[in-house]
Amino acid sequence: MLALPFAWAGLVGGWIAAGMIGLSNGREDHLIRGALFVATPLVAGAFGWLLGSMRLSTPGRVAAFLFGTPFAGAVNGTLIGLTLSPLDHTERWAILFFGAAFGGVCGLCFVPALSPGFLAYLGVGRARRQSFVDKADRRAITILTAGVSSLFAWSFSETIGQDIVSRLILVSGFVVGLVGLLEDGMEYARFRAAAATTGLVPAGANLLDTRAAPIVDYGLGGMAADLVIPAHDAYRDGPRRAAVVLGDASLARKALSLALVRDVVVVATSLLFALWR
Repeated sequence: MLALPFAWAGLVGGWIAAGMIGLSNGREDHLIRGALFVATPLVAGAFGWLLGSMRLSTPGRVAAFLFGTPFAGAVNGTLIGLTLSPLDHTERWAILFFGAAFGGVCGLCFVPALSPGFLAYLGVGRARRQSFVDKADRRAITILTAGVSSLFAWSFSETIGQDIVSRLILVSGFVVGLVGLLEDGMEYARFRAAAATTGLVPAGANLLDTRAAPIVDYGLGGMAADLVIPAHDAYRDGPRRAAVVLGDASLARKALSLALVRDVVVVATSLLFALWR
């Protein structure tokens, strides 16, 4: 869940770092620029994958994120230093040390950039898997990371100049937010349709049809009910189970409404960043 969003944030961070240190068109600067654009998203994506794979408690995940982010930056700086060390054998260790130190400092700057997506990741798991709310929670990681990346790109665009990469980053936040808004909107419409059904009875009622029925899971809350098709013939027919409904509709409605508000904010701000440059 974190690998691709973190990799995208790494690409944005590499572009910002390349512009902030004022690289020229010299051979060494081209190597540094290429290394920033290649190594940074790869290291950030690997860190996101590792962080998402850890089986830790919430405090453990937070600690791993806070300490692991600057460490990943130091690793990234060391890798970039390795690309330059063959050019100057006498200063190889100094280059590697400087790269690690500079990368660690840049890693600290990644903490606020990655925090919204990471906090959204911590929220995944509050709802049952593949439920209405769970799907929205998982989308939040990518949507928030793309929106924050647009914010950082816009903040530094005047300082480091505007190019095709900056335009791509600014537009990406709008596109990702818009796609997320459409997906969450369709999910909310499906939820409303499910919540508007009638004929719910307590789960486990004595029904004629005892075969497995589809499950409609709101995601939050422990309530369970059967969606029943009433009998048409009182003598030869009986109520039949059409679906099993799990969860509390009011809790799911609140969570999905907040997801829609989040998406609208990301879309609106990203569009503003793309136009106001």
